[in-house]
Amino acid sequence: MGLRISKKINKDEKNVEQKLIDDGLLSTKDLHTAKLKALNKNLSLTQVLLSDAFVTDLALAKIFSECSKLDLIDLTNMSLEQEILNLIPEATVKKNNVLPIQMQDGSLIVAIKDPDDIIHLEKISAAVNRPFIYKIAVAGQLTDAIKRIYSPALGIEVGANVEKTTGGTRKIIFNESSKIVIEEVINQLIENCALFRASDIHIEPEDKILRVRARIDGILHEVSTLKIEHHAQVISRLKILAGLDIAEKRNAQDGSFQYNYMKKVIDLRLSTLPTVRGEKAVLRILDKTILQVSIDDLGFTAAMLESVKRILDMPHGLILITGPTGSGKTTTVYSMLNHINSIEKNIITVEDPVEYQLGIINQVQVNVKAGLTFANILRNILRQDPDIVMIGEMRDKETADLAIRAALTGHLVISTIHTNDSINTVTRLIDMGIEPFMVASSLAAVMSQRLVRVLCASCKKKNHIASTELVAISPAFANLQEAIIYEPVGCDQCYGYGYRGRQPIFELMVPTPQIRKAISLNKTTDELANMLSSGGFQTMRIDGIARVLAGVTSIDEIIKETI
Repeated sequence: MGLRISKKINKDEKNVEQKLIDDGLLSTKDLHTAKLKALNKNLSLTQVLLSDAFVTDLALAKIFSECSKLDLIDLTNMSLEQEILNLIPEATVKKNNVLPIQMQDGSLIVAIKDPDDIIHLEKISAAVNRPFIYKIAVAGQLTDAIKRIYSPALGIEVGANVEKTTGGTRKIIFNESSKIVIEEVINQLIENCALFRASDIHIEPEDKILRVRARIDGILHEVSTLKIEHHAQVISRLKILAGLDIAEKRNAQDGSFQYNYMKKVIDLRLSTLPTVRGEKAVLRILDKTILQVSIDDLGFTAAMLESVKRILDMPHGLILITGPTGSGKTTTVYSMLNHINSIEKNIITVEDPVEYQLGIINQVQVNVKAGLTFANILRNILRQDPDIVMIGEMRDKETADLAIRAALTGHLVISTIHTNDSINTVTRLIDMGIEPFMVASSLAAVMSQRLVRVLCASCKKKNHIASTELVAISPAFANLQEAIIYEPVGCDQCYGYGYRGRQPIFELMVPTPQIRKAISLNKTTDELANMLSSGGFQTMRIDGIARVLAGVTSIDEIIKETI
């Protein structure tokens, strides 16, 4: 893997390598190490030099500029005209790391980070029917510029009026005295973020700007920056929509409201939090459709689905769903309730908040100010002759104690709890003050889960992975010689990200008599893990690797989400 360049540029691979050594930026040994890694990983030398921090991106850009005789361009805070940006499709820009800058004598000036890219960019030049004039940009600056300009593909660009632009999006320009503009900004944020399947919108004050980020498929992307002068107006407008006190700025507040868009009602939950720079606001976009997913469509393996259905048919016991915030626990719980819901069963839930109303099921909303805590509601629920009880979250000893006693006295109890995995859930309950023998007697199952991004079906790239790399990720795959996996690329369908949507990965712990005995004897987490492993217990990582081999997600996603 080398730093190749088209013949029209007076530069070759050895010139760059020699200059790196001559300028004292790289030793001969480091160059050899980087080239070897590039060859083994099927990467360019540039990618390895930058990712492993052998040289800075600024130093490498200067050397590229000198060796290729291409000008070095500074992209810091550069503003570009929309008609120039429209000359190259957004997905092409993101995929090829090329940025259109301006027209010059009929040619399009474009910024690139590596002269080697010119070879394939010539095809793009022919496709847009314009010759390119290439300029070298610092890799970090180019990446930041593309994010700054195109991540807000969510349609918000700040300036002084509201006007239509190409593609039906709107260009938002602030007018100091116009209230309607603030409303337009918020409307466009909600509409475009919902269109891009965002789950949350973060509005964060900084010293000079009001930054807006959206969480799409679990990853935060910057979608806009507004003038800091409009911070108070934006927060006040959101508070009015959510029915909050606009004068209260020292305490956190929570509220909700609905927004009508394209004949669809969007449910939004607003949370405000005072920070040292002012109030931050987070809008959670509640997609009710994901809370109606059938248990058959959650993504369980056939064997795990059979186990889950068998557990849900049990007359009593405690079922716990565990994972961090945003791991899909609520969706899993609601799918379980939908599966067991029937006219013959009295199902009562206690939730904070009630995110989706289910037929037949009696749902109770927590209201701490009125004295309706999880524990107090649970006490009263048990007097309501329930068959099944769902507790939104097990937060304290009192709630956990009541839930376990309910499970021991003939009720099926489903709840969520914040722990890292299934095994540590046992330790967490005991640490909360629950007696080990009560945990052992009541626990029917613990399911831990994470959400991983799904590779875009339109652009994912096939690759091969050796058994040694798989074993390094999980010893469970020691017998596998080689496998085909897929990696993200980026296209118009996934907006250049390489992923579209998310899917849960699971691990399910169903206590055997031996495990129950070990829990009652208060065995350590490591001892429980060894017993489970010898019994064929499959961790989330093993479930995740199976999905990698099925072409659903990437190795990087599994490594990021599991230990």
